[in-house]
Amino acid sequence: METAVGEPFAQAAQPFVDGFGERRVTIDIRGERLDILRLKAALGGVPSFESALRERAGRIAGFRHESFSRVRAIEIEKATGTLLVVSDHVRGVRLSTLLVAAEKRSVTMDLPAATRLIRQLVHAASAWREQMPDSVHGAIGPDRIMVTPDGRLVVVETVLGSALEQLRYSRQRYWEEFGVPLPATFTLTVNSRADVLQVGAVALALLLGRRLTSSDQLDAIPPAFSDRVPSAVSLWISRAMQLEPVGSFTSVLDARAAMDQAFGEPDIVEEQDSLLLFMARCLALDVDTPGAGDDETNLPREASDDLPDVDLGTRIDALRAFLARRSARPSPAEPEEADHPPSPSDPTDEFSPELPSAPAPTPTATVHQERRRTLGVIGAPLPAGWTRRLWLAAAAILTIGVVIAVILFGRSRGPAMGRFSIDTRPAGIAITIDGMPRGVTPLTLDLPAGEHVVEVLTETEHRKIPVTIRGGSDSSQFLEMAALPSAAATTSAELRIRTEPLGAAVTVDGRYVGRTPVSVSDLDPGPHTVVLKHEAGSATEQVLMEAGKGSSLFVPLAPRPTPGSAAGWITIKAPADVQLFEDGRFLGSSRIDRIMVPTGRHELDIINDALGFQERRVVQVTPGQVTSISANWPTGTVSINAQPWAQVFIDGMPLGETPIANARVPIGQHEILFRHPQLGERRQSVTVTARETAKVGIDLRSK
Repeated sequence: METAVGEPFAQAAQPFVDGFGERRVTIDIRGERLDILRLKAALGGVPSFESALRERAGRIAGFRHESFSRVRAIEIEKATGTLLVVSDHVRGVRLSTLLVAAEKRSVTMDLPAATRLIRQLVHAASAWREQMPDSVHGAIGPDRIMVTPDGRLVVVETVLGSALEQLRYSRQRYWEEFGVPLPATFTLTVNSRADVLQVGAVALALLLGRRLTSSDQLDAIPPAFSDRVPSAVSLWISRAMQLEPVGSFTSVLDARAAMDQAFGEPDIVEEQDSLLLFMARCLALDVDTPGAGDDETNLPREASDDLPDVDLGTRIDALRAFLARRSARPSPAEPEEADHPPSPSDPTDEFSPELPSAPAPTPTATVHQERRRTLGVIGAPLPAGWTRRLWLAAAAILTIGVVIAVILFGRSRGPAMGRFSIDTRPAGIAITIDGMPRGVTPLTLDLPAGEHVVEVLTETEHRKIPVTIRGGSDSSQFLEMAALPSAAATTSAELRIRTEPLGAAVTVDGRYVGRTPVSVSDLDPGPHTVVLKHEAGSATEQVLMEAGKGSSLFVPLAPRPTPGSAAGWITIKAPADVQLFEDGRFLGSSRIDRIMVPTGRHELDIINDALGFQERRVVQVTPGQVTSISANWPTGTVSINAQPWAQVFIDGMPLGETPIANARVPIGQHEILFRHPQLGERRQSVTVTARETAKVGIDLRSK
């Protein structure tokens, strides 16, 4: 994709700059608006940072959600060598800009307005967690959240979280330089607790009505905060920000489940109106003056100069959206007034101020008075010249419609298309098709039918692969590449520690790492001593870590019954690692020789999320005995192709000649051998899951 980098729109405001770099709005060769993040040189100069950006961009290429801006590409500006993050343009106001304006102009954000944004953010982060359970966002914050003119929240720059890990900064430095808060248990890996903490920090900033700065310490909630919000809301914020010793949210899904109990049932009408009114005031739109917003000349000209990332059109839209919503329906609190709106010709103002003897208005009454004043604008006659403007606007809309119809008609008559997929090991490899950069692996896109040349380029390899695309068909390629120098496999391993009950203090080799559940990601291969302390009991465990392999440790700290009287054991056998749960509670995994459980009947779930496997078994545990369970291992399907053709063997067993479609094999890891009489042999590994057909492709003609 080509972009006219560095050419901002004439109406764009001054760029927004933070610890990551500078943002500008640009236009590509097709005339589309794009948001460009020009990363600071210090970040672009870290090779693993760029690799992590590209890997994340490839991983989320298929993720689509209305609350997330799509990242188009990771590019390098030729003239300067600057690393760029290219995204779809989001028209609106950055949330941090709104908070700065609110504090500067003494604009108060009431609870309904803050709740509207918090609800949207929690549901957006939950959607990310549900659709990509193995991926953590890791960089949620007001600087990376846009609010559109109609009050919709959009999270932008979604590729930064995983790249931050490559900097190896301290927790305090991440907060001071990038405004990215991380849990107190943070070591080197960003986990799901980071996302919920960052959501909680955004919610705290909204309820405080100001932007949090590096001087704010997030280890405690400001004392005055609890007096400003209901106790249930204060507790929800505390749990989200990991400040509760027991009961802090472990993920955004937990925060969403407790949302309505803390903030109450959603009142979309009141919350949306309150938010739009807040936006209008922050953007210096005088909602108290009749006629404000009817003409651009009524708006303060200097307002956009001190608010970066805000254009004049956005400021106008914020007010008009508010007025349009209020004019479209009556206010629930004032049915008698809504049934008889004021006539434009009636000199009597039906919404006159209260008499001096009336009691002082409550905050809620003040909001309704603002609604009354804005309703008065709707009934006013159009200023001179607006009839002509409306006709011009209608003509412009008609012209745009004709152009879109011509484009769509032209596309419908265009060449036949076929779908092409390419994946590599390792992922994140740059792909060029017919001389044009198209992204990083894994990559799926539509190509015109015909011959194409696919180039795969790394620091150590350069392959050119001819591909023939047939209209309406799917084709795929899988390539084993040499590991990138910047992505060399680490010898460290991750240990995930859980206890029953939760909240036990954990030290590993004498180093305190937090309270359970906790992950320790920087352990060297070899033996380690884990000490667990809780009011329910204490334990010391020895763990042997293998290079590059994660491990789990589950320790029940409640008093254990004596063997042979009220306890037994379970052991589980499966071709791959599986985990054992009972009523949603983690008991152990197949890596543990014996799992101690109370005697009696147990209804167990055997799960391997990566392979899409889940089985429920009922067992009877007898005192002092070991009950063995063998998982009923299912099969999945794999489709295999080779160019020009090949005999295929899977795990040493002949499978036939390519192409092979939907062959059934047990789920898990398998080795495929391709054999051709002239082109020799190649081997590939494939992971077959129960969810979808695994696709493997190879070009035996390439070396």
